[in-house]
Amino acid sequence: MSASEYPVLIAALVLSSLLWIGWYRRLIFAENFRPALAVKISLGSIPLLCLLGIWWIIGLHAAPEVRAEGGLQLLFVAVAAITLQFSSVLLLLCGLDSLTDVLERRNFAALPALVGTWLGAACYVTGANLGSGDTLSTTLWPIALGFFTHGVLCIAFFVFTSSLATIAFERSFAAGVRCGALMLANGLVLARAAAGDWVSFAATGRDFLAELPGLLLLLTTAGIIEHLLHVRTGHHPNSNFVHGIVPAAIYLVAAALLFSR
Repeated sequence: MSASEYPVLIAALVLSSLLWIGWYRRLIFAENFRPALAVKISLGSIPLLCLLGIWWIIGLHAAPEVRAEGGLQLLFVAVAAITLQFSSVLLLLCGLDSLTDVLERRNFAALPALVGTWLGAACYVTGANLGSGDTLSTTLWPIALGFFTHGVLCIAFFVFTSSLATIAFERSFAAGVRCGALMLANGLVLARAAAGDWVSFAATGRDFLAELPGLLLLLTTAGIIEHLLHVRTGHHPNSNFVHGIVPAAIYLVAAALLFSR
């Protein structure tokens, strides 16, 4: 590691520790502990599994200088941890609290929305770690663009559909599945933009702009599906397979096609 990278490593470790210690403290000491024990264990393990998966992929497929330097791997995992927590904050600002909704309100419809958002963030963070070039620029700039784009798409989805109210108030698990799948699909497309060798800040920006039509197509499709479900039934239905898994599969297949093109 270079001298300029050590302060970034320390800052990332401190910030990620503060964010996640506070989150896990809320998780452990949330009310009604026993009835929610299995949910707590599941909820608490998902971020750790995301970070372990990111670290594993970095160790196998990142640039040679990153694979050979444990400090750089630790830095990028810490940045990934910060990004996952910021994704939780984004949902909180939109109206979904990962802990309050899932544990205290027993609104399990929020769980797949949260998990999908985490997995989507893990996708573009992983993509940002695949490429050669200036170590920090190759990774941090694509992550910043990925978080911004992912956040804008998330806010747009909640603003232009009734999905947020359906999840938060109607407690529709199917709506949570659709939302989580869309967030994951967006993250998968953004991973394609984030991956690759470093050229310049402008070139990375152009890579993200190139994925914008596909992302807007996903967002439009999701909006149409939410509207059709609402109009057809007069409310958002709760059939987890027909109204949850089927649209989710559409989003993920579309994202896979966009990713592999």
